[in-house]
Amino acid sequence: RLTAVVERALSTTYNTSNGLLYLWSGSGGQLTAGVPYFHVLLQSESQEILDQVLTENRPALDSVLQNGVAIAAQSPMFVADQAPLGGLISVMPGFRGLSLRTTFRISTSQWQDEDLMSLEYEFLTFPFQAINQSVQDLGIDWEDPDSDSFWMKLGGRRFRLFDRSPEAFLQAPPGSHSIVVRARDVRGSISVISSSVPLAVDAEHNFSVPDATALLARVEVTNDVTQLLQ
Repeated sequence: RLTAVVERALSTTYNTSNGLLYLWSGSGGQLTAGVPYFHVLLQSESQEILDQVLTENRPALDSVLQNGVAIAAQSPMFVADQAPLGGLISVMPGFRGLSLRTTFRISTSQWQDEDLMSLEYEFLTFPFQAINQSVQDLGIDWEDPDSDSFWMKLGGRRFRLFDRSPEAFLQAPPGSHSIVVRARDVRGSISVISSSVPLAVDAEHNFSVPDATALLARVEVTNDVTQLLQ
């Protein structure tokens, strides 16, 4: 009988292929994120004895190891993964500025994860009315280009690819924008958050030659030509 153990046994299914044993444990959300688990292969003289000691729902390991039941093999310990939790977005110098002139510093913080230092962050903007703040995934489809809610069809614009730095810089066109941040852990699980306050950008009507020169210099330093396309 195969089971996953921490303090209590969890339901486990298995399959064999090419001499390898594949295990699935804790279906239906039974595994707790961040908690260490391991698999044990229990050995007994009969299936009847195993059934007797495992009649209790999620029995403690010590109570299972009786009546001749022993651990025949034990797997390395593993940690149950969960997508990053929480996360906040802050904007400096604030949620209002001018196109072509204001450079916003976007920061994200207060995330929770089993391996916090390895999180990577992606930064995007959307028209403020394009996303649904009331649902967990913001109503955005990140995978299917044919979906009406595909992120690009909703007007999404990525201004920083996944990277470990929790901040990015943005110059935005006139309009009301949502700042969206996606956090990805080392196992590929992704969570998404957005700013509850719109980033309001007014058109710059007094853009001068020195301003243009400064913008070109900034693009040359950052190698970010999207600043010219906004």
